[in-house]
Amino acid sequence: MKSYEDIHGHNQDFEVSYRLYSQSEGGLESPSQHMRCDFAYADDDIEKSGIYMIHPEFLDTNGKPLLAEEPIPSEGFASMWILVPEMREKVQCKNCK
Repeated sequence: MKSYEDIHGHNQDFEVSYRLYSQSEGGLESPSQHMRCDFAYADDDIEKSGIYMIHPEFLDTNGKPLLAEEPIPSEGFASMWILVPEMREKVQCKNCK
């Protein structure tokens, strides 16, 4: 499996600490490495701003991407990859102060 860094040819856009919802909380049955997901900030009006294609690459305890066959922990760290280059500044600057 290639890492997103190899696929996209640049470093991650940002890193997050995550907690995945359990199935009883409405989460996925079996999340996987390089799953596709959409992302919005809590204060976004998605009718106006839309959603962002930001995909996680889950990391092991050493900060290396998990292999495709490894289970995704319910909590941990992930590198985040903004798939639309024109959106990088807009998404990252939502947290600029």
